[in-house]
Amino acid sequence: MISKKWQVTLNAILLVSVIWIISSSSVMIAEATTDRETGWRDAMNRHIDSWIQQLSEEDKLFADWSSAQYKIRGLGSNQKQWIITLYKASDPGQSPLGYMIIAENPPSLQSDQSSSEIEEISFSLLEYGLGKPLFEEVINDNTINSENPVLVYGGLESYWSRGKTLHDARSGEIYPPSVTPPYVAKIPETVLNHDFHLTGVDHSATVTDPFADLFWIHPHVKDDEINKDMQWLARLSNMVVIFSSNLYNGEVMAPFAVSGIHRWRHEHDEILFVALEDEGARFFPVDYLSSTGSWVAKKQD
Repeated sequence: MISKKWQVTLNAILLVSVIWIISSSSVMIAEATTDRETGWRDAMNRHIDSWIQQLSEEDKLFADWSSAQYKIRGLGSNQKQWIITLYKASDPGQSPLGYMIIAENPPSLQSDQSSSEIEEISFSLLEYGLGKPLFEEVINDNTINSENPVLVYGGLESYWSRGKTLHDARSGEIYPPSVTPPYVAKIPETVLNHDFHLTGVDHSATVTDPFADLFWIHPHVKDDEINKDMQWLARLSNMVVIFSSNLYNGEVMAPFAVSGIHRWRHEHDEILFVALEDEGARFFPVDYLSSTGSWVAKKQD
């Protein structure tokens, strides 16, 4: 039988042991969390740096990106989407050079099947462009924390809102009340991670204002062969191409001039990004655009 004195001592020893085990476990969990967060940030930065290098080296329009600084901002909680805004190194935060929209790939799309969870993290480039970034009015607005704007990335249907007022993410234009966002935002599903290399660049010699030449509303029969199977992709420099889409359940007619093509390749896979002129070039995966609208092309006059 253990005396009360020794029972108290034994209980104290057991209590200290339990506290030490709990403390040790907490330290291990904290260290693991820190390692994962660091690995996650490093993986994101590797992807961003790779895309910037590819674009700045292969397309002269992106040459300034080689020495740019960038800021990373999340697009809402639990969205796993971020906007990367690039600035001149000599003028950070003042003169945007362009932007990228990226997303973390779900586990089923992670490219590196490594035993290390950190090494499996990968991201996709959903959209990128020149000039002012999407959501510029909001992300540079000092009242953002007090008025709680909602930022939604949905490709060409990207918007931000305060209350019931919808603003176009690129121009900031206020949509009329009849325009309502889709229940589920449609985003590009193309997986373009840092394994892909930019191998081809093509730009249109002439960018036409869609409302200055309305050929795209009633295409001529002679242009059918050009539009068939999107043959203009192989000869954009000699073509005038308009992409037309009816957004927000047909409430917004949105024609855009096509100004460029980027060809990304990894082994036997190729992904095309097409530039639409929307207050500067915005590049989207061609598969996303083809599922959203239609193309009309004609030979240059």
